Amino acid sequence: MPQSLKFLKGLRWSGAGPKGPSRPQRLAPGGVSLWVQTRPQEAWWWALVRFLLVSMGLTAAISAVSSLLWLSLVLLLRPQPPSWLGRYLPQTAASWGEIEPQIQTQIHQDIEAQGYQVGDWIDLTTWSPDPYLQGLWLLPVWTVRSPCQRDCEVLVELRLYGQYRQTPEGREFQQLDRLVLQSPTLATVLAPLVQADVEVPPTQGELPLLDLQPFDQPDLPGLWLTLTGRWQQGGQPVLYGQVVHIDPRLLGARSLLTWSSPHRQRPLWINLDHSGPPELVVDQSVGLEPGFRVYALAGGGTALISQRLVGISLLESSLEGAEGQNYDTALYLAQNGLWSLAQERLEAIKKRRPEQWSIETERQLQLVALHARVTQAQATGNWSQPSQKLLALLIDGRWEQALQELQEPSESLRTSILPLLAGDKSGRLWRRVTAALRVDHRRDAARLWGALLLLAKEDKATAEQWLAQAANGKPLKDRFSAIAARFATPTSDDPGRASLATPSQRDPANTPTALVPTAWAGTAQELSALTLDQWHPFPETAGTNLPIGQRWYQIQLQHQLLAPQWQPVAIPTTAPSPTTLGALWQRLGPAQSLELLPVTGNGSSTIVTVQAAQWQGNQLLLLATGPPVGNGPWLALAGGQFQPLTAVSGQSLGDSTLDWATTSSWLIPLAATWQLAANSPDEKLDRAPWGNGVVRQADLTGDGTPERIVTLPGQGTAILTAEGQILYQGSPDRPLTGWISGGSSVLLVESGSPPGFRAWSIPQQRFE
Repeated sequence: MPQSLKFLKGLRWSGAGPKGPSRPQRLAPGGVSLWVQTRPQEAWWWALVRFLLVSMGLTAAISAVSSLLWLSLVLLLRPQPPSWLGRYLPQTAASWGEIEPQIQTQIHQDIEAQGYQVGDWIDLTTWSPDPYLQGLWLLPVWTVRSPCQRDCEVLVELRLYGQYRQTPEGREFQQLDRLVLQSPTLATVLAPLVQADVEVPPTQGELPLLDLQPFDQPDLPGLWLTLTGRWQQGGQPVLYGQVVHIDPRLLGARSLLTWSSPHRQRPLWINLDHSGPPELVVDQSVGLEPGFRVYALAGGGTALISQRLVGISLLESSLEGAEGQNYDTALYLAQNGLWSLAQERLEAIKKRRPEQWSIETERQLQLVALHARVTQAQATGNWSQPSQKLLALLIDGRWEQALQELQEPSESLRTSILPLLAGDKSGRLWRRVTAALRVDHRRDAARLWGALLLLAKEDKATAEQWLAQAANGKPLKDRFSAIAARFATPTSDDPGRASLATPSQRDPANTPTALVPTAWAGTAQELSALTLDQWHPFPETAGTNLPIGQRWYQIQLQHQLLAPQWQPVAIPTTAPSPTTLGALWQRLGPAQSLELLPVTGNGSSTIVTVQAAQWQGNQLLLLATGPPVGNGPWLALAGGQFQPLTAVSGQSLGDSTLDWATTSSWLIPLAATWQLAANSPDEKLDRAPWGNGVVRQADLTGDGTPERIVTLPGQGTAILTAEGQILYQGSPDRPLTGWISGGSSVLLVESGSPPGFRAWSIPQQRFE
């Protein structure tokens, strides 16, 4: 046996070794045992930590390589710095890519070299209190249309700049974004009119953007702008535009929405659901038919998500469960124009199931309520014409009350009721009738109005056949016959058929389109001081709150266009109340927002929004808000178009090429009144005093024949027919500056403080 084993023979150990427990190992039969120390097992958590560390390292390495590859690809495809770097480190951005800081003179030269015109630089902090807008500037870029007589400057671009450093040459600006504007199409702008069955021209082409204004939106992120333009044919004006959002965190500008409003009302931010940010409301109403588009703000929760506008729809149900069918029925009523009835049903569901009510259902309810407020105000308002009152009741679905109006009809209502119903070409009244009967077939009054619609559009036999489908057809038929007998005049060919009045037989004052003026004209002045308690806000407006950067304006409407001619304003000036204010608001129609123009025709125009009214004796004044426009005098115009006299080309009366013999023949009556000799046609008219005069031609009376407009320094301006009949003769101290079109006649405008108006009188055949 080796000595080492002999030494260990019989030796016994106890306890644990210094590094852990030991156990004996027998090596040979001789009884010798060897104690061997073993390694302890590794802890499981330590292995997991090592695995995670290795995984994180590999992930970081892969991410770094991927980022470098992505950055290399970006630099190859778009070798320009990100906008945030251009704002905060302009010099680094300039050395990186193509954008470099420039002074204003250089920026202007580059834009003008492209054939455009530079607008006024706008410090965005003057338009919004958002602190992130500090140091940001907006530069509108314009182009000039040709040929053009009015609204010739058109917006084509918006450029966003960051303010950099001051140099000896001037302050440098870094371009951060550039928004090339896409003009709205005519089809998009006129869509509300087409849906209301209003005759419009072929829907082709694009319309220009003419103005830029900020929204009143202190609680919204960034800056919101509206670009506007105006379209008009005859007496039907439309205000249109785009909504642009400038995001100071993403340092960009985006066009989010194209809108149009036949009421010439700019979109408004209104918190309809009373929670979160407000909603954007676009008024697309036509006549007495309310129409509102509402958009909710979505996105923008972080700096990486841009703002967007999502339309609130009434086509999709937002409620499920036991009340889902009732909710769908309420939406069906709203889709067919029965707004008040739909509002009642939705509010009842909300009261029964508050736990199911969501932000989506609340928005749908408020959209319905917005329409219902208009139809209810119209139905309860005071109307000068019975037919207009009747139409308002039918639009609000007040069938029984509308039948009561027929009990003792006035002569004007008796002759206009069937033409009024026959004029429902878009089927708005028929859809309301059928929707009401589908929800509740027991509505006898609604069924009777359906029969009257069929009588007006087809014949009595069709109306009676339709009534026979009801369970109580016989009583309804008898009641219908009694009503129809008051309004229908049988023809000799068919005693049972209603004879509708031809357009020439109808009284224009009783037609629905003539009851509410289609255009207004007046004067405006800026108010330096304002006593708010003297003004009564309209319920449909935001009240007497002055938006940031805007001014107060007092408007006095003097003439209204009741086709086919302009007439002095005749608005009842009864004591203000919610009812009278609501009726007045509907009567104003296009005048809910007005265009301010310089009387001379030189300078830009602006749009102001009416907020309140004030009665001073028998005079009605309107309070409006709008951007600053400078010194007046100003025209306030809604629905018409101002044509400056100086914008019409003319011919000098001293021109040698002018046929003086022919010209003098129709100038003789004017020469006599201006005391320039020639008291009779037999006398020869001296040409010398007329040397500085100018003659222009334009159709001012709507008869298709142009009138002659003669302007002579020291004498004034006169308007004559081709035969020499004097239609208007002004004075040197009240010179004629232009005219306002809008219908078959025009309204002359004389300068002064305030400006004067002369309307064409069809009976008198003069401007008075």
